[in-house]
Amino acid sequence: MSTSDEARTTERSEWNRNTSQASTNLASLYLPLSTQPTLVPRRGSDDLPTEVKGSGVRWTEGLGYQIQVPLEDPSQYKVYDVEFINDAWYLLTPTQEGFVTIAKGKLNPNQWGTGVWPEDHPSNPKNIVISTAESFGTYLEEGLQQMSGNPGTSTSPSKGKGKEEPREEETSNGNGGSFRGKAPEIFDGDRTKSKVFISDMTIYMKVNRRNTDIKNPFTRIFIALSFIKGPSIVNWVEAQFRRAKENLIDIAGGDEMDEDLWKDFIEQFEQTYVSSTAKEDAYMQLEKLAMKGDHLDEYIADFVALVSELDWDPDGEIACHYFRAGLPTPLVRQILQHEGNPRTLKKWKDAARTHHT
Repeated sequence: MSTSDEARTTERSEWNRNTSQASTNLASLYLPLSTQPTLVPRRGSDDLPTEVKGSGVRWTEGLGYQIQVPLEDPSQYKVYDVEFINDAWYLLTPTQEGFVTIAKGKLNPNQWGTGVWPEDHPSNPKNIVISTAESFGTYLEEGLQQMSGNPGTSTSPSKGKGKEEPREEETSNGNGGSFRGKAPEIFDGDRTKSKVFISDMTIYMKVNRRNTDIKNPFTRIFIALSFIKGPSIVNWVEAQFRRAKENLIDIAGGDEMDEDLWKDFIEQFEQTYVSSTAKEDAYMQLEKLAMKGDHLDEYIADFVALVSELDWDPDGEIACHYFRAGLPTPLVRQILQHEGNPRTLKKWKDAARTHHT
């Protein structure tokens, strides 16, 4: 190990000790979340700093962290249970087994007065660096060489002087085969380009579907990772490198041809760089959505589409709250006067159509 590597290892170990000590009292829960409900252990004490709780989150003894969501009437509000998970606030849903949440239950930073980690806090994700892009790039290339059984060759894009040119036509993969077509542009973590990248990657994989390496879902993951690099995304790439090796045993039982390996990789990418962007956009649109003129059907169609994009429970209280908020005040009064307070989105839509003139 070189002197610089030893220095980095010592520095990282020191940082880990300091962070471990600091997180004893100031900690985010870390849970693997997905589209399926995950049971959330509620913390037993108020151990988060004021900056993280913000002005909206309150600690309720015996219950945990809660947040007040204002309703249309400023004097009324709804209380929701929340928890700080994976360095973000999530809405919780009570069940017989306990409180649960899903990946898309995450609140936007500062939404409803929630806070975030202070800029200089070691737990702030931007201050956590596992490795540098250059060192991990070497690590990835060495791993690919070992898997292909050809030391000294690499399936990652070649490095040249100046700007890297996109590969086109046929390019040798160093394993007795070749890749055809234009390779995807390097993805550096820019969420505005995530859908384009995944589309280009899918086409590239389809064009090369007869290639030996592409046929192998395990190797296919590392080929895809060779097009994902940059300082802001290197930690995610390194995590996927480890995850793929763990899944090979845990999910595929050592079978590199198990397509579930590739499916899991795509899901991880979309949850991090595609789904989150779509959710943020949908939420911003929902915040501004309101019925215009007499166009009730258009309002309902737009609302249902956004709720679906957000993966909210269509009959949940939050969905009903936002639907009501987008209706004209006179129509809401008519509904409340004749129908009471509808408890599901379907009842709200039916009532709106009944009393809309």
